[in-house]
Amino acid sequence: MKEKMKPTQKRRSDARTLRQHVLEDIRTQIQNQTFAPGERLPSINALCQKYGVSDITIRAALRELMHAGYLESQWRSGVFVKAQREQKPNLAGEKVIALLVPALNNPFFGDIIHEAEEQCRLADYRVLIANSTDDAALEAQQIKKLSQQVAGLIVMPSRGRNYVAYAELMEKNVPFVFLDRYVERLSVPFVGTDNEQGGYLATRHLLQMGRRRVFVLVEPDGTSYEERLCGYRRALKEEGIAFDSSLVLRSPLFNDACGYMLTKELLLRSGDEGMGGEPIGIFALNDCIARGSYMALKEAGKSIPDEVAVVGFDDISAVFLDPPLSSVRQDVRELGTTAVRLLLETILSGGRHPAPVVRLQPELMIRQSSNAASSFSLIEHFVGNAS
Repeated sequence: MKEKMKPTQKRRSDARTLRQHVLEDIRTQIQNQTFAPGERLPSINALCQKYGVSDITIRAALRELMHAGYLESQWRSGVFVKAQREQKPNLAGEKVIALLVPALNNPFFGDIIHEAEEQCRLADYRVLIANSTDDAALEAQQIKKLSQQVAGLIVMPSRGRNYVAYAELMEKNVPFVFLDRYVERLSVPFVGTDNEQGGYLATRHLLQMGRRRVFVLVEPDGTSYEERLCGYRRALKEEGIAFDSSLVLRSPLFNDACGYMLTKELLLRSGDEGMGGEPIGIFALNDCIARGSYMALKEAGKSIPDEVAVVGFDDISAVFLDPPLSSVRQDVRELGTTAVRLLLETILSGGRHPAPVVRLQPELMIRQSSNAASSFSLIEHFVGNAS
């Protein structure tokens, strides 16, 4: 049996995570030519302020990028992007694929990147990572440039839905696969989670816990959140409960801020309606929203789950919330693995095979945020994952 992680080990792990985030962000900017060949990087102090980390973390990330051939240090001048990386810009036909993600600071996308890179390494492919920052215009530029340089692309689409950019890839017969987010009306290989089933599992559980009034917290998104809402409605219908659109709360904000503000709103609304202390349920459509919801509930002195039961989606760091969060788990490793497999099959076939749609089944992880009698133990969780 492995011992529980010591404080010093945890600090080292956190430092590695911060260093990796800085490294990947700078590497992406070099690959996208935000930092052009021969350009001097900002000073150490400027990078520390930008990323909110220590100079030790910045220097460690820069050293790794130098060893990888992305950067070079010039005496008394600073750190520069290596100009020779542009000597061979066209990688078409080589064993290189591009992975476009909407965010690098989201652990869900980070886990997918890690698994995709591992699978590509096993297949003797290299990976270029591009961060669209969920900006449709930037994503279109990245797609246009990368389509001329790589053998294929894995695209986690931006919310803007670049139909023109995707159509051009299809016209040029550039192999690509959609991951996580589905784009309607395009016959393209896709791999994602069965979001409708996940929404159903979460809502059915809250109803079974006696929460006849279940609020849904939604941030701006596309198909995946709407599919989760379809599962929510299916569970209500199965229980003979009429759908009430006023219980679906939407926000223009993202992640924690979305969950915090919408929960403040629903608590105010619940009080105005004179619910007489009736316990309610909250289905947060991702775990970051659930985390923000926790903050608002605790500010209001609400007990979780006695007064408000909460279920999230993704199961990313959900066990570290207090109480541990019930969440719909997506198999992130399998998402990354399947996306790479589909893309390589498409590349080898020249795009002649039909475009498959793969939806992985989610799993509801029940913990104390929705069921006080849950037997979940953080120690057993770590021991089980380590064995």
